[in-house]
Amino acid sequence: PGAVKAVGKAALPHLLAHLGAADGGYPRLYGGLTGVRALGKDAREATPKLVALLGHKDAQLGGAAAEALAEGAPDDKAALLAALE
Repeated sequence: PGAVKAVGKAALPHLLAHLGAADGGYPRLYGGLTGVRALGKDAREATPKLVALLGHKDAQLGGAAAEALAEGAPDDKAALLAALE
């Protein structure tokens, strides 16, 4: 997380790729979630991918997605609700 914070929002495309990698497995997904959480509100673009991960078959990954959403959810609640639909 410290390295992601140091790089800042420039790390987001890489993190989004981790979240969308079907073949990445647990380490890649969890790494992406940890990085997105470290960026907080700077990772708002990740909201749709985080919402999709809420129902992941691995409950730990789903929980990590929920934590990342809590850290970086858009201030606009309507945008978050739209992502949840």
